[in-house]
Amino acid sequence: MRRLLPILRLAIPALALFAIALSHNLGQVEETAFHRDESRWVGRAYLLDELIRDPLGDTWNDSDFTRNQPPLGSYLMGLGLTLQGRDTDTTTDNRLYDFNRDFEWNVRNGRQPAGEDILAGRRTNAVVGALLAVAVFFIGQQLAGLTGGAIAGLFLVFNPLATHMSSWAGADGLLALTVALAALTAIRLFDRPGWGKALLLGVLLGLGAATKLSPLLVAGLVGAMGGALLIAGRPWQRGADGARQQGLGWMLITCPAVAFATLVATYPYLWRSPIQHLRNMFAYRNDEMELQGDIPAEGTPGWDSIAVDGGLPDAIARTRFWLGEALSTGRVLGDWLDGRFDWTIGIAWLDLAIGVAGLGLLAMMVLLNGPVSRAGGGLLILLGQTVVIWVGMRADFDRYQLPILVALLAGVAVVVGASLRACLRLATAVLDRLRTRGVRRWTAPSLPWRRTLPS
Repeated sequence: MRRLLPILRLAIPALALFAIALSHNLGQVEETAFHRDESRWVGRAYLLDELIRDPLGDTWNDSDFTRNQPPLGSYLMGLGLTLQGRDTDTTTDNRLYDFNRDFEWNVRNGRQPAGEDILAGRRTNAVVGALLAVAVFFIGQQLAGLTGGAIAGLFLVFNPLATHMSSWAGADGLLALTVALAALTAIRLFDRPGWGKALLLGVLLGLGAATKLSPLLVAGLVGAMGGALLIAGRPWQRGADGARQQGLGWMLITCPAVAFATLVATYPYLWRSPIQHLRNMFAYRNDEMELQGDIPAEGTPGWDSIAVDGGLPDAIARTRFWLGEALSTGRVLGDWLDGRFDWTIGIAWLDLAIGVAGLGLLAMMVLLNGPVSRAGGGLLILLGQTVVIWVGMRADFDRYQLPILVALLAGVAVVVGASLRACLRLATAVLDRLRTRGVRRWTAPSLPWRRTLPS
């Protein structure tokens, strides 16, 4: 029974968080406003059947369709529809929604999936969102303890952006989940290096790249970190065995190759010419984001369009707006307090401020303990993905911020855990002081009496 206690100590809150998140997400499935992107994701669900039936067929030929998106989000939609008893052929002749036409035209021409298919795709993502909350919980638990992980997971569940992405049919939740699982794996790998964890890290980043391409660049950063460990070696050593650090370097340096192989394995389009076709995909995505930049900005004061023209500072400013003002858990909490207690103080900035402070604490831990630590592994993936998003951002959609939100919530967990430990230490010190004073008052008058006893 004692062996089960540590497992139950983690499993019970994780399962409770999953149940809370799933119930919350499913409750929003029919409330979320329809977005035409959902039609395309659900319309691509048939790719799962094509993968199984004919992975060498014409479906996978070089075209705008195959260059447009990696396949894992489409496979997820196909799996979700299949498990819910829906057909993966959701449109006439599998023709996709035409963004140059209005909704009614697409319905008349058989390009709009049925409402039940859209809802099935949304329910699929509700499960993904619940799994993401559990992954955030475990990241926080590994970095800051059980309470920090639980608070970070709850912050995610009730965050407006996470709620929206967990109740619509798309691939952004799946991307955030693969990044979170990769970060969790990196934390464990840096704590106790092993080839199994190293290979799993590469596979998870490859699956992330098969959802959206950006994690492939994060895998490159992991490989660069491995090379740095091999080259720098002992100058970076902080109480760790040099051979262990060198071994971790070799493990990390294989990550880009494993991630690339995983991406190619999932996508028959890449089988025929992996390098050239991958370059086609990156070029297509870059051109598409440039075109999307002409879309007028809605709900983003200070910007006329969603184009991110100001480079890295502009991209960071967009993150500050979305996660520090418009779509923050602090805003939800402030609205609830206002409705119950006439709360008038704005706290929309709360999770962004706490998260940034926590990431700063993690960076200090890396400086003090060296990069081969849990904090080093978590920061490598979470901040690596954040920087890749910022550098590559050409158009500003709120959904691009979801992996950045995961990084911020890791920081929230660290601040909660550090604050809790500080409070416990203070309480222990106060109790010890009171106990010491109490003992002195009781023992002092008894000493003379004890000396009068017969020997």
